[in-house]
Parts: sequence; structure tokens; C-alpha cells
Amino acid sequence: AICSLTGNSDVEDSQYVIHGGKTPNNELSNKMYVMSAIYHTNKKTTFCCTEKELEGDIPVGRYGHSMNVVHSRGKKMYVIFGG
Repeated sequence: AICSLTGNSDVEDSQYVIHGGKTPNNELSNKMYVMSAIYHTNKKTTFCCTEKELEGDIPVGRYGHSMNVVHSRGKKMYVIFGG
């Protein structure tokens, strides 16, 4: 599943959260990554992907699911559906 963290279209940089899927060994993954797209003035785009450390109630590995981010009181939480 993938969702966008950027809520403002005026922002020059975009971030996306990627969760789960199948590994090359056909196993289900519960890993979470943040992919950043940085747009430069010379029309060049740089992508950076980093794995996030998961805390709290960690969801099991899955695929075929969806995810969204909820912002509340200055914090954000990822909500995962299905899978």
C-alpha cells in the first residue's frame, strides 16, 4: 500500500509511505518505507527511500491492502485497511 504525506500541492518536496507487499521469496512483508521526491530548479528530481522503524502495535505482513495517514493534534498515524 502507498499513501502521500504531502498535503500541500505548493510544497516542492513530496513524501510517500510504502507498506508491505510480497518479497522476492513470495513472503509477506510488514516493512514500511518513506520515499522522498525532491524537485530541483533544473527540472531534475532526486528520489530517496529509507526504511522506517516501526513502534507500537506493528501490523503483520500483508498485500492487497490500502493505507491512509490521519493528522490530529500535531501528530500523524497511518491507518491500514484489509490485506
